[in-house]
Amino acid sequence: MQPLLAALLGFILFSEKLSYKKIIALAIGFAGMLPIIFTCDIGAIGFSDICTVSYPEISLFIAVFSTIYGWFLIKELLAKHYSLSLINGITMTFGGFICLLLSFAEHFLYQQELYSNFGAVVGYSLLLVLASNIVGYGLYGYFLSHYSITFLSFSGFTCPLFGFLFSYMLDEPIYNSYIFGCALIMLGLVIFYLEE
Repeated sequence: MQPLLAALLGFILFSEKLSYKKIIALAIGFAGMLPIIFTCDIGAIGFSDICTVSYPEISLFIAVFSTIYGWFLIKELLAKHYSLSLINGITMTFGGFICLLLSFAEHFLYQQELYSNFGAVVGYSLLLVLASNIVGYGLYGYFLSHYSITFLSFSGFTCPLFGFLFSYMLDEPIYNSYIFGCALIMLGLVIFYLEE
């Protein structure tokens, strides 16, 4: 979903065109996601479950759309020679402040204890900030100046590949459909990258 939205927004906002090979690569990558998504106990899913859209799914769609649009805005700011550290610092501080407000609102709304082990919360929060906000978003911003947003969004399809590797390391069952899906995703990425 994310690369398709990125391609659509790039076309609408910046008149970016996709070559036929890129469209084929996106289709192959999306087709690779299908066996991974639908590898489950089919008896546990009814037709009514597939055809309905829940509030969490709507929220997830809004989050994906907002993230992609945000990366387009960041790309524009980078083109205006703003520092990636400045952009990252302002956005993460603002987002963290909103999360803190939501945390307090949830505490007062549900009358729950805010944190049972405040030291652990601070420690894990600092680790999360370092791994995600500083390293992850820093690398994403750096790659943003070298590759298109559509390609970077498409690279997010590699998440199942990492899931496959972790499953292998943890001796979890690995389905053939999962291997086939990961192979399709990698093929789509290679085709897209060669056109990039």
